[in-house]
Amino acid sequence: MGFLSENSAQTSYDVVPYDSYPFAQTHPAHLMTLGRLFGMQAPDVATARILELGCASGWNIIPIATDHPHATVVGVDLSSVQIEEGRRHIQSLGLDNIRLDCASITDIDETWGTFDYIICHGVLSWVPEAVRDHIFKVMKRNLAANGIAYVSYNTLPGWNQVRSVRDMMRYHADNFSDPTEKASQALSVLKFAADNTNPGRKGYLEILKEEMALLEGHSKSYILHEHLEAENHQYYFHQFAGQAKDNGLAYLGDAMLPSMYVGNLAPDASKVLGEIEDIVRLEQYMDFVTNRRFRSTLLCHDTVALDRTINPEKLAKYAFVSHLVPQETDGEEASSPVTFVGPQTATAHSALDIAVFQVLYAERGKPVSLPDLTQKVADHLGSTDHAAIRQAFLNNLCALVLGGSLSLYAEPGKQTSTISDKPMVSKVCRYRATFSNRVINGYHGLVTLSEVDRILVRYLDGTQDIDSICKRMLEHVEKEEINVTPADGMTAIQTVEGYVRHQFSVFRDLGLLFG
Repeated sequence: MGFLSENSAQTSYDVVPYDSYPFAQTHPAHLMTLGRLFGMQAPDVATARILELGCASGWNIIPIATDHPHATVVGVDLSSVQIEEGRRHIQSLGLDNIRLDCASITDIDETWGTFDYIICHGVLSWVPEAVRDHIFKVMKRNLAANGIAYVSYNTLPGWNQVRSVRDMMRYHADNFSDPTEKASQALSVLKFAADNTNPGRKGYLEILKEEMALLEGHSKSYILHEHLEAENHQYYFHQFAGQAKDNGLAYLGDAMLPSMYVGNLAPDASKVLGEIEDIVRLEQYMDFVTNRRFRSTLLCHDTVALDRTINPEKLAKYAFVSHLVPQETDGEEASSPVTFVGPQTATAHSALDIAVFQVLYAERGKPVSLPDLTQKVADHLGSTDHAAIRQAFLNNLCALVLGGSLSLYAEPGKQTSTISDKPMVSKVCRYRATFSNRVINGYHGLVTLSEVDRILVRYLDGTQDIDSICKRMLEHVEKEEINVTPADGMTAIQTVEGYVRHQFSVFRDLGLLFG
């Protein structure tokens, strides 16, 4: 993501490298799922050619290359510091299917060939106009016939109310030269303004407090590169879609499927906007209603025929992960309706519906297909009526998917919902645990580990049984690298074993354990 100035020998991303992490919505497997859902013959990720524009040190694509050894992965960034760091990680992991190039996006031409998936996250709004124009050219010229391009950017009208906040932060930060001090001072002036704004100016005060809460949860590098860079271009969605159209590209969909569903809006808005047939106009009006400030858009060639129809049978071809958890029952009888909460609230009344939600919850560590879900519910109920179970699930499927309670997967994935005799986490997870407390799970997301768990996951390579792992952890206790206070009547090894077995369940639920 080092594209501050195409004419600078050293970018701001060399001075303060951007935190390089995975972004689940950018993963080609996710793009493939949505492309196929909308009628495309999206290429198989296992053998795909993948390009990331603005790859920083590569941690969005290194896990992809690791999980798909027959794919070809290329990352491009102008920051030599970040590229060299990424190359060291690639060498340490022994990967031969990924390369990182220190180059400008404007260097990419037809000689680079075509790619099935092009990822451009956190770049478009933060580069000069000439680079923005070239990004669209790359997405057209270097995208395979059935390929999908992902691009994220700041949007209007949401950014209208943030512009003045950014201007204030930059005005104050310009008085300081040290990048870290700039970020700290920018946050300080924002807090100063929030603390001293007349409470009667509720609208402005709310904007200041919301932005302060957002930025306090991020690193200094995020503040520097999100709010303090010279470039920060925002698009109305129809403007972005128009530029894509001018370059022979078409709007495929949003990387966040629920955001496309008008049913998630207020009833009156849903009714009125639901009458709009033009997808670009519909999405623009939805942005007006929701005051949207950021988009993650999928594009394809304008020659690709699309079908955005959503129905239960179409969704039934995919695997699912539930984001609903059972609500505390306070000792109510098991026969009572059971409520599951998450992005939506769902209350299951019948034993069949309750069983479906309970199995989905139990399988949350791994995407589950409809045939597998049906069989597991049948086993749970002692039933042989698979058709009734399947129909009970289909009855709620569209609402759950479009409401964000179920995520779709075109392939089952490598995660596991069970704990084997020899537990295993990914190679990338074990490697990152050696230098960071933030590791990557099977859903291409970040998981923060304690210092004890950073040690534990290093032994989860699928070759050691639980007894062996516990003995290894006890050695760390004896060396006083881990502090353990045995419970009453328990030895140190018993305490360690109890902790380890508990953490395996936690790791499973977090999508860290692989089958």
